[in-house]
Amino acid sequence: MQRKEELLSRINEVKTILDKMKKRGRCFSFNPPVIFGKIRVDEIVLQLMKDCTAFVNDVNKLRQTGKTISIDYRILWFYKYDIAYHFYKENGHLYVGGKTLGQLLRWKSEQRRKYFNNPHKRKNRPDDNFNFNGEEYKIPLMEAIGMVWDPEQEDWNMYYSLLVEYYKERGHTCLPTHWVQNGLDLGAWCGRIISHKDQLNDERKKQLADVNF
Repeated sequence: MQRKEELLSRINEVKTILDKMKKRGRCFSFNPPVIFGKIRVDEIVLQLMKDCTAFVNDVNKLRQTGKTISIDYRILWFYKYDIAYHFYKENGHLYVGGKTLGQLLRWKSEQRRKYFNNPHKRKNRPDDNFNFNGEEYKIPLMEAIGMVWDPEQEDWNMYYSLLVEYYKERGHTCLPTHWVQNGLDLGAWCGRIISHKDQLNDERKKQLADVNF
C-alpha cells in the first residue's frame, strides 16, 4: 500500500508542473501526449491516478475489517478523476447520465460549482472569475477529458452531434418526436429547439442549417 505522504508529495509535483505549463502557455492533454522539458506529463498524471485509485481501494478493504481510516481529499480527487478519465476514454465524451453513474455526475457537478464559484455566474457572463481555492491546476486536467463547464452548452454539443449522425445516416432531420438515439431523447430535444427557435444565436442557427434542420 502506497504511503499517503508519498502520494501527496506527487500530487504537489503534478500541481507544480501544470502551474508552470500554464505560465508558459502550454496546454495539458493525454492525446497527443505532452512533453514539458524532458517530462512526459501525461505518464506522470496517469501513474498518479492509478496509484491513488489503488490507495483508495486498499483503504476500503481495511475499512471492511472494522478499521477507521480517513482518505485525504486530494487523493480522493484523483481517484474520482481516474473514474471520469476511463468514462471519457470509453465514450469519447464526459456527458454523464443515468442513475448508475450518479456518483460521477455529482462529482462533475461539484467541479462546475468550484469553477464558477456561483452557479448563477455562468449564464451570459463568460468573463466571471472561477475559484478552485488555489487548485486551478485541476482545470486543464478536467478539460483534457472533455469537460464543458457550461452545462447548457454541453447539452447542445451532445444532442447536436447526435443530430449530425442522424442526418449523415438518413439524409434528413425530420425525425420522430419520440426518437431516442444512444439513450438520449433526440426527438424531444429537436422539439424544444423548434419551440424556442427565436432564442437561438447565429452560430447555432448556422449549425442547424448545415444539417438542413
